[in-house]
Amino acid sequence: IFSQANPWLSLVQNLKNNFLAFVFFQASYWHVGINSRYLPLEGWVLYPPLIVFYWLGILSSLWKRRIFLFVGIVLIWPINILSLHTPDAARTLHALPFIYLMISLGLHLLISQISRFIDRLIVASDLRASALSLFNLTVLIFAIGLALHQFTTYWVWINQPRTLKSREPAIYSDDY
Repeated sequence: IFSQANPWLSLVQNLKNNFLAFVFFQASYWHVGINSRYLPLEGWVLYPPLIVFYWLGILSSLWKRRIFLFVGIVLIWPINILSLHTPDAARTLHALPFIYLMISLGLHLLISQISRFIDRLIVASDLRASALSLFNLTVLIFAIGLALHQFTTYWVWINQPRTLKSREPAIYSDDY
């Protein structure tokens, strides 16, 4: 960034781009250049239900675990802000642990709050245990369904001719 004619303008642009990319996770906010082969070319970089859990995790961290936000800022911002054409998938790989930590914290917050609500709502202990078991089963089915959807969506995306073409030049296994 400091090799640019106007490094301060580049710094402000990187701040804006990275903020929007890590708020909305839409492909249009990510740098789609030579590294577009690592990202879907349109749509979402992160699946929308995961974005909801990500923001719940951010809110949870603001409320109880500020150290996680500090670690996330230290992991993400220096590399992305001081590099050109960010964010892109190749230069943002180091952010994935933070992103998925926030998603897990958001899911934990949601499950905790709903469990507390069920505890307060249902007075009879046998009914409460059944309701909590049903809720836990629902969460498990939702998580498995979400993972399966992500898995199948990845294979649909990676096998599209447009994605395969963007990965060229490639070395094929027959060449070995």
